[in-house]
Amino acid sequence: MFPGSSLVKAQEQWKAMLTGQIDMSAFPLDYASGFHPQFGATLMPGLVKGHAHARRINDSDFMKDIKAIIEQGGVHVLADAWLAGAFGSKDKCIRKPEDAAGLKVRSAGSTFAQMWAGAGASIVSIPSSEVYSALQQGVAQATDTSTGSFVSFRLYEQLKCVTAPGDNALWFMYEPVLISKKSWDKLNDAQKKALTAASKKAEDYFESESKKLDDEMVDTYKKKEEQGRSRDPHRCRGRGLACGGAKDVLQGLCRQGARRQGTDRKGIECQVGTCRCPCGRRLFTASRACLAWWRRG
Repeated sequence: MFPGSSLVKAQEQWKAMLTGQIDMSAFPLDYASGFHPQFGATLMPGLVKGHAHARRINDSDFMKDIKAIIEQGGVHVLADAWLAGAFGSKDKCIRKPEDAAGLKVRSAGSTFAQMWAGAGASIVSIPSSEVYSALQQGVAQATDTSTGSFVSFRLYEQLKCVTAPGDNALWFMYEPVLISKKSWDKLNDAQKKALTAASKKAEDYFESESKKLDDEMVDTYKKKEEQGRSRDPHRCRGRGLACGGAKDVLQGLCRQGARRQGTDRKGIECQVGTCRCPCGRRLFTASRACLAWWRRG
């Protein structure tokens, strides 16, 4: 075992599995979108709205297509895993698209970068390990990342306000356990069965524990007397917590995109929770299948 990308950097692990340098890995699939652009859809605004929804989407046609691309690319999925994420800002809370206008934002992936740019922010391209110093030095003013990273990188020391996922999250990331097909094909049937069974147990355990990362982030920020907010209007509690919803953020972004791109109000539409709003093609590049799964949620 080589934790913390000590053997191969996270962005290089897909290629390392194809060449046989490593056998197994767990990393955000979006990191391999340079090889397969479709993987970027697994870190897309509004795709997954909660941990229970993530469990259901694993069996969707959308994920079947993604896993087929993974297999064709030379890698096999052993276990599914989804991590919730949050937004944080040095100066103010990000409650609506207008709050992001003019900010320098470090974004976790290309689809979120499109979202921030659509709201009028400028994108800072740096790895997650450099976010703390970027915030400290003013290179970045805001960021989006997993709730676990907000704590492990001590970002609470640099941020004034955090937007927590709650039960209507805007940010979820697919981070499966993968094995090289070269290594998988070398196993006999008994070994494959045993590894598959163990992977199922690991998947169930991770699902039960991942929500605790969200709670730990909220508790950590409360203890540091920082402002926070939940996307679930029914669960706002504690001093400094403001209420809101992912629907408001997405709806505003769609409207901004429509105005910016001259989209007619009766033209292109995207589904946002239970509401529809006009949306420009360049702002939301998600397939109809992805949006359909959001509707079914």
